[in-house]
Parts: sequence; structure tokens; C-alpha cells
Amino acid sequence: MTDKHTEADVLLGRGVATTRHPGNQRFRSIVSQHCELYATSTKKQKMIISRSIVAKIQTEGKFLVKEANTGLWYEVDDRRALEKT
Repeated sequence: MTDKHTEADVLLGRGVATTRHPGNQRFRSIVSQHCELYATSTKKQKMIISRSIVAKIQTEGKFLVKEANTGLWYEVDDRRALEKT
């Protein structure tokens, strides 16, 4: 848990703040690079693509969610990061 996040982190949630966050913009760029391949892949291949995207983000940043009551950011597990992907 932390009260800060870096520009490399992907922030889970809705709104302009998450949309404009540099880590989220980088995430969307990486995802868009895989869209065509993903669309024609098998279920197993799609999971491999998703895991590779999560791993790429995690080399520099984390997937974080903000706890509403405290305002602190918490790192989510890989399952939740894959759901985001």
C-alpha cells in the first residue's frame, strides 16, 4: 500500500485521472499493438498475449487500485491485472 504512484503504474478505475495517467496511456498503447493478433488467436494464445502484456508493464510499474476510504493505492494480484488486460 502507498499514497503515491509512479508514471509507470497502471491505475485501475474510471475517470479522467486514470485515462490521462501516463502509465495507463502506455498500457493502452501496448494493448493496441496486440489487437489484431489477439482477435485471431485461440483462447490459449489470448491468455499468453495477456500475460505478456502484464509482464511488460510489471518490468517498470504496477497495477494499482485506490481504496476509497483511505485514499491509498494497493497493488492488485496478477489475476486482476489480467482481467484489466
